[in-house]
Amino acid sequence: MENERVILEAEYRKNEGIAKEAFRGGQDLFPIMADALFKKGNIANILYERTGQVEWDLKAYGAFNAAGGAFEAIGSYPIASQAYKLALLSCRRLAEGRSSGWEKNINHLEKLINQLEEVLNRS
Repeated sequence: MENERVILEAEYRKNEGIAKEAFRGGQDLFPIMADALFKKGNIANILYERTGQVEWDLKAYGAFNAAGGAFEAIGSYPIASQAYKLALLSCRRLAEGRSSGWEKNINHLEKLINQLEEVLNRS
């Protein structure tokens, strides 16, 4: 488990670096950034499931939320919707047993998902 955790954390940092560099590279690199953010979210989610550490759930939420925005910006609405749904899952887990401050994030994500679903249903 320890070796797996170390490898996953290294992979997380690698994708974090890719996302940052792609962002600096401008709009042409947004697809690369979006993909790296989605991978970051998946890795953070795996680490949360394996360790139970809330910090990884927070990172998964942030990465999936950012990936949703990036995929939405490049017009990949189905993937954006999926990313927002994964962010919503983390957000709901984070809200359990905590202050109600997460409700605003939950409501916002639900609104984004509904808007994207409407766009997808029209196409």
